[in-house]
Amino acid sequence: GTGMRAIHGYLDGGVPASSVSVLTRSAGSDKAARLRAMGVGVVEGDLDDKGSIEEVLAEGWDAIYVHGLAGDTKQIDQRETARGELLGEAAASAAASGTPKPLVLYNSAAAPDGTDIPRIRQKRDVEAALAASPGFRAAAALRAHLFMEGLWK
Repeated sequence: GTGMRAIHGYLDGGVPASSVSVLTRSAGSDKAARLRAMGVGVVEGDLDDKGSIEEVLAEGWDAIYVHGLAGDTKQIDQRETARGELLGEAAASAAASGTPKPLVLYNSAAAPDGTDIPRIRQKRDVEAALAASPGFRAAAALRAHLFMEGLWK
């Protein structure tokens, strides 16, 4: 999927596999095994569970790239915004306990205007939640200038 393409982009761009880790709900999955075989770290966690996110963030990260907080499906995942808020809250909790604040990069498709397309509005809400969190050193949204990937659905 698109997450694997992002990882290949990092590796092809010269980022050492040993400096890349991936968060997954199932560290025992076949996809996770393929990532480990590439030298990528695999960390188990659940973006719907604040405690799980806090445990992961407590390990200390220089930067976090959030490729997505929802599945790549035609139906909109109504939990995406809540996951962004939980990630921000967990980062704030980790920072309050002394964990260094990471930079967060969010792969978004939002528009800064009042676009009322539900999927785009949801991405904008996640951007806002991450940017508002005091748990990140800084937050940046990487916005594709052409959001056509979903047309095949």
